[in-house]
Amino acid sequence: MRRLALLLLPLLLFVAGCGGGISSPLAHPAATTPAPVVTYLPPESVRVPEGAKPEAPPVSLPFTTAPVMHIDAAGLHLLGSFEGFSSCPYFDPYGRVWTRAFGETEGIGPGSPCIGRATGEARLRYLVEARYEWAIRGLGVTLNQHRWDSLCSTLWNLGAGIVGAGTQLGDLLRARDWQGYASALRQYDHAGGVVLPGLRTRREIEARLFLTPERRPAPPKPTRRQLERTRAQLRIDLTKHRCRVAPYHGRGRYHRVCHRWLLYGAAVNKQLRGEHS
Repeated sequence: MRRLALLLLPLLLFVAGCGGGISSPLAHPAATTPAPVVTYLPPESVRVPEGAKPEAPPVSLPFTTAPVMHIDAAGLHLLGSFEGFSSCPYFDPYGRVWTRAFGETEGIGPGSPCIGRATGEARLRYLVEARYEWAIRGLGVTLNQHRWDSLCSTLWNLGAGIVGAGTQLGDLLRARDWQGYASALRQYDHAGGVVLPGLRTRREIEARLFLTPERRPAPPKPTRRQLERTRAQLRIDLTKHRCRVAPYHGRGRYHRVCHRWLLYGAAVNKQLRGEHS
């Protein structure tokens, strides 16, 4: 019996968990390694560089007779590509503020609900129009769509006050020194005392977009009735000035007038025949 007890003692100690703190993973299947917490980090181009000047829109805006312009779809796409999108709120380690969607911080906290991308884009358009475009209109200069979109992206990152009275960028814009403004804009690529490649790329793209001329729309194509009226008037003029259908070999004013009318009439005939699209 004593020999049997000595043989069973190690087995009993193992079953009882001798040592207190040792346990088999198979005995506790739920005790697995926790998954790492993934925190959303915005792209480097969203960093707020030194010199940024946030400014809220005034209570009452001055009346303007200029046409109402807003950021368009291409401008929103560009701005969104710089900011990145996060469906749920995250704590921005750079700005030390809770952020959501495309860099939205107004009224955002840890308990703010998550939103979809379409809602985030709608919120981005609303905030740009309501919180930043007033500063662009306050410049009192006429801008094309490229320059407007570029400024919206810049102000979203640097604040509406960056083009206020007495600022370097604002004074250059009011003076319509477009090249000087683009050069000065490129300097806003520092954050934390160092140049960030993401910010430098953002400033370069914004500056190039600002300097890109807008393509003018093609003139409307004349209708067949308009072309027939033009041809009829040309025939009257050619007859009145005794211009021959063959190339006119005379000299002086009538030669130049007839030659121009004959060329114009040939172009009109080609359009009527459908030779030009």
